[in-house]
Amino acid sequence: MDSYVFSRFRLDAGRRKFYDRAVEISLPDRAFDVLKLLIEVRPEILSKEEIIVRVWQGTAVEDNSVERAIVSIRKALDDDARDPEWIRTVRGRGYHFIGEIEGDSVSNAPRFVLWTVGGRAFATIAAILAICAAALWAASGYLSSFDTTTLLSDDFSSQELNAENWSVGGKRVRIADGVARVSVDEVNNGGVLRSRPISVNPELPLSIKSRIRVSFNQSVDMNVDFIAAFGLRFNESEFVGLKFANAEGEFCYPDNIVRAEGAYLVRGDGDVRKNRDHVSGLVGPRIEPVWHTWVEQELRYEPDQELLSYFIDGVKKGEFVVGRLPLDETGSVLLEIHPRGWWLHHAIEIDRISVTQQRS
Repeated sequence: MDSYVFSRFRLDAGRRKFYDRAVEISLPDRAFDVLKLLIEVRPEILSKEEIIVRVWQGTAVEDNSVERAIVSIRKALDDDARDPEWIRTVRGRGYHFIGEIEGDSVSNAPRFVLWTVGGRAFATIAAILAICAAALWAASGYLSSFDTTTLLSDDFSSQELNAENWSVGGKRVRIADGVARVSVDEVNNGGVLRSRPISVNPELPLSIKSRIRVSFNQSVDMNVDFIAAFGLRFNESEFVGLKFANAEGEFCYPDNIVRAEGAYLVRGDGDVRKNRDHVSGLVGPRIEPVWHTWVEQELRYEPDQELLSYFIDGVKKGEFVVGRLPLDETGSVLLEIHPRGWWLHHAIEIDRISVTQQRS
């Protein structure tokens, strides 16, 4: 079979692609192979040793290679190991795929079943309906996967940061248990995580999706002094994206101390603590933040309206007109994640992230 569809997911075995709805999700090669194997033998339970033999096929294997592959698969499927929907661990025996496959590949569409009446052959109604169903599936599922291009994707399942995708600055950035943590562990010297240059088309919609948790030092009662940037860095003075804040700044007038506490969409690297940046339109309206909790986050840019929108768990929380993306002649931009603060232990944690753009 070339392709497997289950719920909103599709595993294209022939092209070695994995999709969540129309968005391609990055799966490490071995994780892809393990998922494909578990689906192929469903509902059979495979032990760790059997998986190693059939996937790694005699190559060198680390002790936790299978476990790491399963972790990557569960992250891609948003599957909870304690209450699984797709991959179940059977203690002492191994793993098995427990989901229901909803569709087959178009190349494996049912054959005609023929019978003869008066010397003429007819296709069965069942076969015709099956072919129609396959065609509808192709139009809605298979072809829709080509509506977007994945510019960057990472689930941080490796023990080290992927140097092909990211560069690191400041202190500090680390990977643990499939999560990238960018934190402030030295006074006013937070870690900086930047992607490789990403080529984008400013005329097409752009989306940045991530599973993220933003936290600040809760032991500080006043003036937490936490600022964090998450978005697109074009140059030293041009940043378009989201800024989180729990800090105080002097807003224009002497002795006028105002707390900036929330999330703000910005352009031109607007400073949420400065009144002039609010007045001049560099900072958008305050958005109610979600602190210390994992959320599904999306930044979506619509070029026809020059509008940046912010979603949490699929619900739009705010929007802000940011103008055209200030790309230079290279057409490239960096994804930047950068917490800052005077106090320690502020952090942005990312479980997975993808940057996609609609095809022309």
